[in-house]
Amino acid sequence: MKKYNALLFSFVFLLLLMMPACSSDGGTTKSEEKTAQSLVLAEDTDGDDGRSVVEEVEEVEEVEAEFVILDFSEEEQTAVDAFALVYDSSAAWESKALHLENSDLLQVTNEQYRDANESMGGISLRPTGAKIEGDIATIIYDVLFGVTPAYESLERTITRVDGVWKVSRDDYCGFLSSARTPCS
Repeated sequence: MKKYNALLFSFVFLLLLMMPACSSDGGTTKSEEKTAQSLVLAEDTDGDDGRSVVEEVEEVEEVEAEFVILDFSEEEQTAVDAFALVYDSSAAWESKALHLENSDLLQVTNEQYRDANESMGGISLRPTGAKIEGDIATIIYDVLFGVTPAYESLERTITRVDGVWKVSRDDYCGFLSSARTPCS
């Protein structure tokens, strides 16, 4: 039984050493982070002398680096928040309308956009960069279908009108057209 325990311990040890090399992330952007650490105790009683053998195995939880917190200035943050809100297919119309030029003409189209994209988890934009010059902000963003990036590093603008960041009707309708929901 002692040989069995030694063999079992060696096998477990080798498996632990090989785990990082046999990662199943397929080369994606997963990163192994020590976010939660725990000890697993495996107890086996040796039949010869009745002593217990305890193995400690450290478990490391893998977390996908899905979102990176960007360091926007307060002004940039206000612009990217308005921008992301307007293009989020699941956002409440009452919140979105304030940041959309001629919103009174676009409510029905927005409802069609929301309904058409609900089955795939919605469409949203994740800003990754911003540059403000006067009252125009250029936003770099990724398009997400549900939580999955579909297009990355795209660029659009948003304009400040009377202190409020607004997406133009033309830009909004152009985006919705590419999402197969043209403005009516």
